[in-house]
Amino acid sequence: MTNASSQSRSSLAPVAASTPPVITVPPSPTNVFVGNNAGFSVTATGSAPLNYQWLKGGAPLTNGGAISGTQTNALSFVPAATNHTGSYSVIVTNLGGGVTSGVALLNVVPVPALTLTDSGKGLVLGADNGAVSNGFIVQMTTNLAAPAVWVPIQTNVIGADGKISFSETNSVDPLRFYRLLFP
Repeated sequence: MTNASSQSRSSLAPVAASTPPVITVPPSPTNVFVGNNAGFSVTATGSAPLNYQWLKGGAPLTNGGAISGTQTNALSFVPAATNHTGSYSVIVTNLGGGVTSGVALLNVVPVPALTLTDSGKGLVLGADNGAVSNGFIVQMTTNLAAPAVWVPIQTNVIGADGKISFSETNSVDPLRFYRLLFP
């Protein structure tokens, strides 16, 4: 007679604990003019895989139209439009949990309308909505023939009224052309 005993063995591999995500670089506020590209990015650490979901005003976003990257670490608006203005955040999750970033504002404004007037004391180049960006350069050239050489004559000066203005009083050239450059 044989002893028939059955043994049942169960072996489970140890499950590694998943480190919850931590946002190390949150999205930053962004100001752009209509038609420029804009976006946000976030850097997070934690056990892979990390999953992302971007929100606008607390509502989940989906890719479409000018918006892409809604489930990645980088959200893009190509090109940005005024209806993209709003408060954005991102939720980062993994098996260990989730974390939501702080809110970052995207401000998309129309390109400033330029006006050139003679004030009696010199020419005044004005632009509304200048305060959206401190990055601009007033440039001048005396010849538009290729290759036109644009010379910077003023950089990043915004008046208390939020407008960009530039006065030209020392012009001895018979003809001058001006442009406002937003790098």
